[in-house]
Amino acid sequence: MEYGITIYCEDSDLKTLVGSKIFEQLRGNPDYIDSRIVLNIDDESRVNIYIQYGTEIPSCLEMSNIDKIVKECKEELK
Repeated sequence: MEYGITIYCEDSDLKTLVGSKIFEQLRGNPDYIDSRIVLNIDDESRVNIYIQYGTEIPSCLEMSNIDKIVKECKEELK
């Protein structure tokens, strides 16, 4: 069983940038290394994050932080 977070993006450029920023924050996290947290940007306009049930959700994946990342990425792409 797992939790899922889906971030819908307006285009593939935003999706790639958001995915990269989340990756940078997850890199080195033992749960990410052991695939208890999976980041997937294969979809054309979505960033999908899967978190194995029982895994502590890192602060970078809290909704307020995800919202901040998306806003910063949108500004960078302007």
